[in-house]
This record gives sequence, C-alpha cells and structure tokens, in this order.
Amino acid sequence: MRYVFAVIFLFIEFFVISQSNSTNSSSLQLKDIMKGNEFIGHQPENVRWDISGNTIVFDWNPENNPDNSTYTINLLSKDKKSVKQTAQNTPISYDRNQYQFEKQYSIIDGCLVVVDKKTVSTKLILQSSIPVRKVFRINDPRRIYFQQGANLFCYHELNGSIIQITNFIQGEDKSKKKDSTLL
Repeated sequence: MRYVFAVIFLFIEFFVISQSNSTNSSSLQLKDIMKGNEFIGHQPENVRWDISGNTIVFDWNPENNPDNSTYTINLLSKDKKSVKQTAQNTPISYDRNQYQFEKQYSIIDGCLVVVDKKTVSTKLILQSSIPVRKVFRINDPRRIYFQQGANLFCYHELNGSIIQITNFIQGEDKSKKKDSTLL
C-alpha cells in the first residue's frame, strides 16, 4: 500500500515540476491583452431573433465606431447587412411567450403595437406620453396586459377597449388631516 502511495506521489511531483519548467512560446503579452476590443475586435451584443424566426438581429461595432450599429443575418440566405434603425423599421424581437398566437404584441418607442407574424406588418394600438412597458398575456389570448407607469392595463383585442386594472398614485394622501398641535 505504501508502495502505491509513493508511486502516485512521485508521478504528481514529476507532473508539477515538468509543467513549471515549460516556457511560454506565445507572443501574446499583457499589454496586448489590456488593449481590449481594439485588439480582439468588438463582440456582438444584444443578440435576438426577429419576429419571423429566420433572421438574427444583433448590435455590433466592427469598424470601432463610437457606438454600435444594428445588424441582421438571414439564416436562409446567409446575408449579413447593417440596418439603419428608425421608428418605422425597428426589428421586432421574437417573443417566445407569444409563439402560439398569430399576432404578437410588442413595444416600439414606448408605444403598444401589434405585429402580424405572417406579413410582419405593424399596427399602432396605444401611444401616450407615458411609455408602455412589459407586455404579456395570461390565460385569455384576446386580452393583452401591459404596464404603463406604475399601473397595469388590459387591452381587449376584440373590441379595442383598454381597462385600467390598478391605480397607484404617488405622493401624499391629501384626505388625512395634519396634526395642528405640532409646530
């Protein structure tokens, strides 16, 4: 038994010594590593699917510009192109929580829009001075819930009505009387 432990110990010691004596043949230096994206290149960010599921949309900076640009790669044609983003041509991200529906409700520039997945056409549902956030569906596929400010709303697809579910008000409650005994 002692013989087995001695052989294992010698093997490990030989391995450690051989690794510590090996020299680094790489020309990569610490100052090169510290150059960051200028040395290794900028990596794509914010990678997402578009609504059709055939195109990947991402932000990238291959020319080392001050800001990223939006690019798309079509998986069928392998075509990569830069997209000038405006309110009219903002790529709509695929929402996996709405995959089973023909229409996807999304947010573009704080507005609630509906997108037909087949034609990729958009229709404005709600535009307000308070931006819309967090669009989701629960049980009824005809009801779309969204957050606007601190409040929750429900849009009914069939009749186009919007119902406010919550009414959170910020500030003091003016109905309470102030204690006049305090100075």
